[in-house]
Amino acid sequence: MRARRDLLPPVGQLLLPLLASLLLSPQTAAAADWPHWRGPDRNDHVSAVSGFADGGWLSGDPAWRKSLPVGSGSCVIGRDRLYSLGWSNGKEVLSCLDAATGETLWTQSYAAPKFGRHAIGDQTMYGGPSASPEFDPATGGLYTLGADGELRCWNTNADGKLVWRWNLYDEYQVGRRPDVGRRSLRDYGYTTAPLVQGDAVIVEVGAKTGCLMAFHKLTGKRLWASQSRDEAGHTGGVVPITVAGVPCAAVLTLRNLLVVRLDEGHAGETVALFPWATDYANNIPTPAVQGDSLLITSSYNHGQIVKLKITLQGAKEIWRADAASGVCSPVIHQGHVYWAWRGVHCLDWETGRICWEGGRVGAPGSCIVTGDDRLLIWSDNGQLSLVETASRSPDKYLELATLKSGFREDAWPHLVLANGRLYCQDRDGHLHCYPLPGATAEPPPRNLGADNPGPVRPQPEPEVPVLLESWPGSRGYLFAWQAGQGAEKLDQPGEKLAELRWQARGKASFDEAGVMQLEGGSFLLPAVDAMLLERCRQANALSLELVLTSDTDRQQGPARIVSFSTDGYHRNFSLTQENRRLSLRLRTPRTGENGLSPATDLVDLPAGQQAHLLVACRDGEVVCYLNGQVVKQSDKVQGDFSNWSPQHFLVGGEWEDDSRRQWRGQIERLAVHARFIEKAEAEQRSRLATGRE
Repeated sequence: MRARRDLLPPVGQLLLPLLASLLLSPQTAAAADWPHWRGPDRNDHVSAVSGFADGGWLSGDPAWRKSLPVGSGSCVIGRDRLYSLGWSNGKEVLSCLDAATGETLWTQSYAAPKFGRHAIGDQTMYGGPSASPEFDPATGGLYTLGADGELRCWNTNADGKLVWRWNLYDEYQVGRRPDVGRRSLRDYGYTTAPLVQGDAVIVEVGAKTGCLMAFHKLTGKRLWASQSRDEAGHTGGVVPITVAGVPCAAVLTLRNLLVVRLDEGHAGETVALFPWATDYANNIPTPAVQGDSLLITSSYNHGQIVKLKITLQGAKEIWRADAASGVCSPVIHQGHVYWAWRGVHCLDWETGRICWEGGRVGAPGSCIVTGDDRLLIWSDNGQLSLVETASRSPDKYLELATLKSGFREDAWPHLVLANGRLYCQDRDGHLHCYPLPGATAEPPPRNLGADNPGPVRPQPEPEVPVLLESWPGSRGYLFAWQAGQGAEKLDQPGEKLAELRWQARGKASFDEAGVMQLEGGSFLLPAVDAMLLERCRQANALSLELVLTSDTDRQQGPARIVSFSTDGYHRNFSLTQENRRLSLRLRTPRTGENGLSPATDLVDLPAGQQAHLLVACRDGEVVCYLNGQVVKQSDKVQGDFSNWSPQHFLVGGEWEDDSRRQWRGQIERLAVHARFIEKAEAEQRSRLATGRE
């Protein structure tokens, strides 16, 4: 690696404060810190107990709140200081907080784009850095990797003074990730947390000169590059694994599971290469290691989890199961495997048999196993759940408590537990700290059995209402439109709202007030089709919101008001009306391609009466609100949205034959949300959208 004196201050000068701090005081790690991606042992295990006792758990209020720069990476905690890398106003910002109080102790920043230079796809779903920092307890060095490839070492003993830096894109001419699946191209920039092992910090670079590279942690000098030249994947971290007594490291690249040696004289040599390329380049969950075996999983074209045994001669498949995680890294604990993605899942480690599944968890999610054999689950828009492991509940999903944080954005950052405190963060940088109640660990029972159902499940925390000042709000929806505004709005968190164009078909038109007149035609909105598909599949939730007036009590077809479909037999969803009766057809693996097994009857909509209608859906729950009041609640529609396929979003009529199933009426407002809207928010939306109390 050549010296970059135009970019890098003299290494000796930068190292003096770090080396001095090392010489002046021994560096030790607090036993209860969270210094690495996935915790102190990089496996989501902690010795701390959950604090659940006598049916009680957390109160609804955090000890403190903080708004940090945006990002999807997790914080780490070393010596009771919290470190987080985010993005704000054209800079990547490293923040250091007092982990107990949330007080900002110092920040460091540098110019950086919000997305990597080759970024493509899904930019409404994330922004800022995605790789979590790595804290080295031996030196106090902190290693960060930005979305645009900025690798930096900071001296936390000297208020974050820079020690060394390299930009991986610039140094190694790394290009955009190629399309390796059957679906659209994706590149999210650098996402993989660095890994400190001995004197080296190991980074997934994805260059033509090596997929993995090791740099000396004090100087930044490159030590070795891997034999493998794979492009970098989008996983959360490189993980250590010992194979036949040899120290190794494993990572999910863009195309393979890669295992390399770390021992002197063989560092970077390939031990195993197991093919694993995922559509949308979504090799996201970190491999989970147990001894010389590991698990890999991903969604889309795979939809499976696979156990591999690693030897110095390669990888041998032990079993594979038809269950998958698209984001959450699996956690292995006492003969079972757990993860939170579209539900909470428990598998048998030896056989891959599914032990139980349950819970209402969408795509964002992470989990931790506590010292008293319980699972902490962080998911969706800020829901924190406490769940029994199989050692306490071997045959069924058993949820002990839930807490709704009030967050409104995806919980991509991993849940963190350190020194008796839980840290919950969303992609917009909202951070809450919850002290765990002082509880004494108790050994799990051998078997609860049918006569011992376990602890009494407490009542869930009350719903945290969303406070809106105007309709449709400043964020939280995929797209929204209202008469007379002259533009449709697409929610791109952190960015300017973009204008979209309707395409009128047949006799569909806007009247002088800008109201949609739908008799004899329909409107298409093709710019949202791909986003609607991806966001709803990720969230496993959908809410449709309209202010509408039906022209007749004799709608026929049934007439389609809003749908995401192709023809009369293939849809992801459709909201229809037959005579006065509204109904919803929602596609899941259980309801079939046309969403009819079963469809959900909602409510009668009398002609000539303006109404605010909101239909909220998720696995096992459909709720219909009319003018802010619950008029239908059903648990008949079961299943996630994993079988949704590319369709066309349209208002009125049918895409394939616009003369069929036409709805007669007017629409004044329309919003689509990739989340489940609760009652308190539905009431507010009704008042704001119609002006009625």
